[in-house]
Amino acid sequence: MDEAQATLCSSEKFIRKRGQDWTNWMLSYGGKMYRVRFYAGEKLLYSVANNPTEQQTREYFMRYLPIDLALDATAIHLKRCESRNLNPLDHLPDPSKLEGIKAAATANVP
Repeated sequence: MDEAQATLCSSEKFIRKRGQDWTNWMLSYGGKMYRVRFYAGEKLLYSVANNPTEQQTREYFMRYLPIDLALDATAIHLKRCESRNLNPLDHLPDPSKLEGIKAAATANVP
């Protein structure tokens, strides 16, 4: 990757914007660089998000829920807040409400 390509990758064009269903990537193939879009599921996007708000939201749910439920809860919460233009960190559910979700989910596990 040359300097111009590296500069492009660190630009605003490669930062996921709210509401986008994709992320931009540079793919090296056959000695050439290609700009591509990766369409990941929401759960995957939020599980690897490095945006500070998304990270803090994910860490909050991971403190109280098993990993699979925490990632689902993170995706649902962030999407809901995004659609209502709310700050996710200002609207995190009370931990006592998460205990009910955890109990209901683990009751169905064999």
